[in-house]
Amino acid sequence: MLQYTVRRLLLAIPVVLGIFVVTFALARWIPGDPCRAMLGEKATPEVCARFMEENGLNDPIPVQLVNYIGEILRGDFGESIRYSRSVTEIMIDRLPVTIELGAFGLTLAIVIGIPVGVLAALKRNSFFDVFLMVIANIGVSMPIYWLALMLMFFFATVMRGTPFWIPPSGRVTPGLSPDPFFEVFGWELAKGSILAGAAKFLSNLYLFNNIITGNWSSLKDYLHHMILPAVCLASTSLLTLARFTRSSMLEVINQDYIKAARAKGLLRRAVIWKHAFRNALLPVITVVGMQLSLLFGGAVLTETVFGLAGVGGMMYEAITARDFVVIQGFTVFIAVSFVLLNLIVDLTYGLIDPRIKVE
Repeated sequence: MLQYTVRRLLLAIPVVLGIFVVTFALARWIPGDPCRAMLGEKATPEVCARFMEENGLNDPIPVQLVNYIGEILRGDFGESIRYSRSVTEIMIDRLPVTIELGAFGLTLAIVIGIPVGVLAALKRNSFFDVFLMVIANIGVSMPIYWLALMLMFFFATVMRGTPFWIPPSGRVTPGLSPDPFFEVFGWELAKGSILAGAAKFLSNLYLFNNIITGNWSSLKDYLHHMILPAVCLASTSLLTLARFTRSSMLEVINQDYIKAARAKGLLRRAVIWKHAFRNALLPVITVVGMQLSLLFGGAVLTETVFGLAGVGGMMYEAITARDFVVIQGFTVFIAVSFVLLNLIVDLTYGLIDPRIKVE
């Protein structure tokens, strides 16, 4: 297993370097002048020349690329041109929203989608199976932003005044934002230190912060606000997982070894979960890995519609302002995260099927 893990890590290195280069190039190819986008159309040539020099945009492209990669490898994502803040600080503020939303969406998709797919396979051609396939085909065709608007209209407008009313936007009710746990516990953290940054990042994960501080009223309000965004984000992935799980299970339960297990008199539950489901799980894990990227992309739209201050809004603002540093920092962080997640998926293959490690 160690050799398999090392090999996968080495294969990931050129991918990460390629991400650095492509991100750098794409940020530079965005149409528009960063100086005039930041300082306005009336900025004089002298002011723009000073602006470009101060931000290193006058250096030759190869020099900018080398400096950029060197800073990233040192963990320095640079300073935002627009906000005059460290990109790391902006990430600490914005990433927790997207991470929590993606985690909620993925959890719903896995917890509901996989069991429903297994059940549909076991009840093949039944009313439940046909109904699920119809809903799945409709669901995967719906744009996330349209579904978000429909959910907001129904639960926030039609259901207003009923117990089923759900807030249409925002992360928490104004005035109920939880106090950071390190302030609640009276911890003194050195400003600007790595420990202080990590503590602030964790405190911006409201689920973690509310639980560790025992702020149950804020936790309830937060979960109430996250219902619609999480359901909206999970919908497509949930239905996709259900379809693939059904197909994979149908393929496995018709194999000879499953028939032999049944002929031996094994309990139906044991045959399904111990033999059939485990062998059907590999293609499902592949789909889960693919859905992670779709969830992150969908989170950008979902955050925008539901008014959540996450990565989506930040990237839109940075692209509009031609803020290269923020665009590069967030894109690299997201892309490298996907590489690591796909690495985890590959390692999971090896845990489920030992033959993969040999190959």
